[in-house]
Amino acid sequence: MLAANQSDTLYNQLYRTIVDQIRRGVLAAGVKLPPERELCLIYQVSRITVRQAMERLERDGFVSRRQGRGTFVQAGLVGPKTNRLYRLRDELASQGLKQDIRILNWGTVQADGLIAESLHLPDLAMVYRLMRLFLADEKPLTVETSYLPAAIFLRLPDLKQLTKNGLYATLEQLGYPPTRATERLRIVMADRETAAWLNRPQGCPCMHIARSTESNGQMVEYSTNIIPGDLFTYSVDLI
Repeated sequence: MLAANQSDTLYNQLYRTIVDQIRRGVLAAGVKLPPERELCLIYQVSRITVRQAMERLERDGFVSRRQGRGTFVQAGLVGPKTNRLYRLRDELASQGLKQDIRILNWGTVQADGLIAESLHLPDLAMVYRLMRLFLADEKPLTVETSYLPAAIFLRLPDLKQLTKNGLYATLEQLGYPPTRATERLRIVMADRETAAWLNRPQGCPCMHIARSTESNGQMVEYSTNIIPGDLFTYSVDLI
């Protein structure tokens, strides 16, 4: 039974309880949730509390409501709403996921082709390349590779500080707050190296997200994320 307190609402507690059951596999993908009245009895809460929790679960992509059929558990981890500029670590934190970030590679490379074009740089301009593995609840979620124009850094950033603060917070401290981004999505098959990092078989289908980020009109980052296809749900508001 849930208990109301000053620091947390009942519907948030119910939300987190159901999310935890989904993550632990107690509620598997495709399972139909009990009806509202039954949930009220199970958790000893009001119907409005159940409805608020269900609305948030649906909004965050954990469940889907099907008219005349009920509410069902969705597959995979929830992704971001795409009508705003989001940060992956903030998305994970907002869902209560324990997150860890591991540095795979960090150094300078010469930009060519798509990277140079995306950053509005001449071919072979120097850029910093930062490769990171994001883990959610100790499970690999995505391999992210970021390319940053070397010219915006007076010196090579401290890697420990960058990891602690996050890339976007570091850019803000340098006077380049991300203000706009464009993302392009496509499906790819994981190569051997990426599959090993993600603990998946080689050739598994993944979502490839390429992002170009600018700060007040100046390009400050080009990045790619490779995420196993069953771990991410992309939510888009169409107006």
